[in-house]
Amino acid sequence: MKSVKYILLISVLLLGIVFLVTMPGTMRKNKTAETTTTSSAPQTSQQSQVSINTSVANGSSAIVVGGEPESTASSSSDGGNAEVDKNEWAFFLINQTHPLPDNYTFERKAVQGKFEMDSRCADYMINMLADAKKDGVNLNIVSAYRSVEYQQTLLDNDTKKYEEQGYSHDEALKMASQAVAIPGQSEHNAGICADILDAGNYSLTEDFEKTPEFKWLSENAAKYGFILRYPKGKESITGIEYEPWHYRFVGPYYAQKIKESGLCLEEYYEKEKGNQ
Repeated sequence: MKSVKYILLISVLLLGIVFLVTMPGTMRKNKTAETTTTSSAPQTSQQSQVSINTSVANGSSAIVVGGEPESTASSSSDGGNAEVDKNEWAFFLINQTHPLPDNYTFERKAVQGKFEMDSRCADYMINMLADAKKDGVNLNIVSAYRSVEYQQTLLDNDTKKYEEQGYSHDEALKMASQAVAIPGQSEHNAGICADILDAGNYSLTEDFEKTPEFKWLSENAAKYGFILRYPKGKESITGIEYEPWHYRFVGPYYAQKIKESGLCLEEYYEKEKGNQ
């Protein structure tokens, strides 16, 4: 019996020795695994942040988080997949049948000397004038924003001029309004247009179309969002005589479309709205 007790005692001692020997190794192994798991979390987060920053820095159209495309929207202006700013606020008619609303208001900004335009399109004009100058072309603004009161003065002066030639008041007013729009029906009252001539010239005549300035505008104005508002051959539609000096802002998107179409603004506007 004693031998059996000794054998059991020895067995217990041996199991205790084995446990004491193997336990530190197991604890070290588990601790190593915990350390590896804990340290890997910040690394994954850091890699995701780098992906976001790289995507933004490269102007990518997708924001990448953890390697998966989360969005394909882009606000870049490089002409990629970005939405085009159509300047919808400027795409409207002002004429005999579409007068300016009584409550129409806007902030003005100087574009050249004392001449001002709607601040939303002023920088487009400023850039156009500057780029023309770089090309050796000096564009001279002779009229931009006009108050309704000043517009009335111009119309009265032209009407009086025709009356002095023997026309009745109604006839004189009709003839005058073909060159000077009725107050409230003029784009000048909205601050979205400018009369542009060559430097040193202040005569609004068709001779302007023979100048390098007119040629430059014909080729480049649309890039800056401006159109020749009253083109030749469209007088019966616009209600205004041909004015090679009058440029109206509609934004680069619509300006290019209108230029390519060969239509005047009234025609293109009705066509565009009819397709909506």
